[in-house]
Amino acid sequence: MSGDGTPDRDDHTTTTADAAAYRRLSVDGWGESPDPDRVRRTLDEALGTTPYEFDLRETKPGEPVRPPTDPYPGAQELLFVLAGELTVETAEGELRFGPNEGVLVPPDATDRPVATGGDPCRFLALGAP
Repeated sequence: MSGDGTPDRDDHTTTTADAAAYRRLSVDGWGESPDPDRVRRTLDEALGTTPYEFDLRETKPGEPVRPPTDPYPGAQELLFVLAGELTVETAEGELRFGPNEGVLVPPDATDRPVATGGDPCRFLALGAP
């Protein structure tokens, strides 16, 4: 704290009142998909944050990561790869993404994201209007 009572840049303390506004979540507490070919844990449902989508997904190689039709017309989608490989098939060609890479899919895009490579693709899917 500086002499005038304002926090210094390095002061990262949080008061109990501030901390009460935050919710701690574990992946184990997220909803789980019944699909045997995929793991899908839906954080948006756990938090009640619709119309936003925030999922942790894992898809086997060769499997599409979502249906070919956009479940949220007019929404943007961010696919961020945590492990494995994701290929997005577009009219212009294929875009490949590996760990720590992602793609922002424009609204109403015609594409087909597929888990590729030798291992399952584990990724975050975020969608918003």
